[in-house]
Amino acid sequence: MTDDINVVIVGGGIGGLLQARWLLQHLPETSSITLLEREHDFGGVWDVGREYGVMECTVCNVSKECMELVEHPWPPNTPAYPHHSQVLSYIRGYAMSFVRGTRVRVVFGASVRRITPRVNGGGSGYEVEYGESGCVVASHVVIANGHSAVPHYPLCDMELGRGVTHSCGYKSWSQLGLQRKRVLVVGLSFSGVDVVCDLVKGDNHVTMLSRRGTWFAPKTDSKGTASDLTVPRFFTFLPHVIQSTVLKLKLNHGYFNQARWEVKNTGCDPVAGSLVSSPEFVGLVRSGDVGVVHGSLEGLERRDKNGEVVVTVTIDGVDREFDHVVFCTGYKVKMEFFDEEMKEGIYGDENHANLFLNMIPPRFENLSFIGLFNVRFTSPFQVMELQAYYNALLISGKVTKPSRVTMETAITRHINYLRNSCKTFRGSLFLESDYRNTLITMINSDRSWFPRMLLSPKTMFQYYCGPMVWSSNFLYDKDYGKVAREEFDKVCEGVWGSRWVYAFYFVSLVLVGIPIALLVACFYHV
Repeated sequence: MTDDINVVIVGGGIGGLLQARWLLQHLPETSSITLLEREHDFGGVWDVGREYGVMECTVCNVSKECMELVEHPWPPNTPAYPHHSQVLSYIRGYAMSFVRGTRVRVVFGASVRRITPRVNGGGSGYEVEYGESGCVVASHVVIANGHSAVPHYPLCDMELGRGVTHSCGYKSWSQLGLQRKRVLVVGLSFSGVDVVCDLVKGDNHVTMLSRRGTWFAPKTDSKGTASDLTVPRFFTFLPHVIQSTVLKLKLNHGYFNQARWEVKNTGCDPVAGSLVSSPEFVGLVRSGDVGVVHGSLEGLERRDKNGEVVVTVTIDGVDREFDHVVFCTGYKVKMEFFDEEMKEGIYGDENHANLFLNMIPPRFENLSFIGLFNVRFTSPFQVMELQAYYNALLISGKVTKPSRVTMETAITRHINYLRNSCKTFRGSLFLESDYRNTLITMINSDRSWFPRMLLSPKTMFQYYCGPMVWSSNFLYDKDYGKVAREEFDKVCEGVWGSRWVYAFYFVSLVLVGIPIALLVACFYHV
């Protein structure tokens, strides 16, 4: 079954590299792996020189621990939140650590034009056309090119140009010639915050439009520990009322106190609202250099005035004029190299894909996706590694995927959850935790990790009470276990100052009987 496996991976970013890495381990030597990258080096969106690459000012909004791969540590002295150039070097260093001298065939400058299903000896195969005349036949295709290239707008008939830009094409204020202009930034997202902070450097008068309020959480606590390492795993299993109460206490007392930072929010629920972690942005709002408007965008009209473009936007029925509008409103799930039949079977709508585990389209055999997330995850690299590991097991035949009916039912339930949760902070946390659990369970189909965890109080303590970043990765492979547990211990050293906090929460869980619910959750996943 595995002797004639020929895998084509589309994309040379971190997702494609992780898939190549785990295929090398799980596929036999007789198989072939081809990686197609349209640019001339690895890196994906982290290469600022690419059309849809990161902005020049981009700094990671999650800590390095949340982006670290177990077998590839960050270089010494890397800051807690790396600059985009450091992330690019990290990805390329990871590539060089295993690509050279292996059977992975890398083709740079290979923009994929078309992927067509074909009958291959009674099974499903694909013909992948790339470049001007390149073509390769594959038994399996893995799409790992992300979805950060097709902008999503709140207005259906929106077009770029003439005073309108999307964050996917934004590099800097100087690139767009925006200096001393009136600029509206639509969307209180992480990219929106970065755009605002950059525009101010051009002496622009910046206004941000957001549909709801936000809360501020500094990137580090008072002792310098990254804030995203202070959320224990069991927190994601707690009822909404408890989550909300704990977050409100944390955001209204001590170092995270909103009054301390003079943050003006709309009093929204911190679990249901969004979180901002940029002290620079908060300072600009506090000083009045940036205005924040809460409302809905209802219309946009462009016209010429004295030889320049003026953009009139309608916000809750009120017209306001700006010189330029930057949309930071996300992306569409759209890939033009599929034919119409495949698009119909893959895309649910422009915001969601019909993919089981965000990876597998039930209607098509031997086709999978890596890194196609519906919400922001706090540790995207590690989640992609779990995806790549599970997918390598599927391709090699070491595990089998569920039936088509099971997958389609799970997809419907997942999309309904996304729509109902409104992509809130709580929704993202729960979804990531549940998603990790599900992948780990699928990888360890015999559930061999769970009895080991029950027999080891330390492991169980780490799993439920440690930072979510390392509390699941160490479970899915015995060889990884030792290394990951050492990394977990290192991460824990400074979290919340000492480990007695974890002990307190662990005892609390025992007293209220939550472990019973957690045990059930371990065996029954969405």
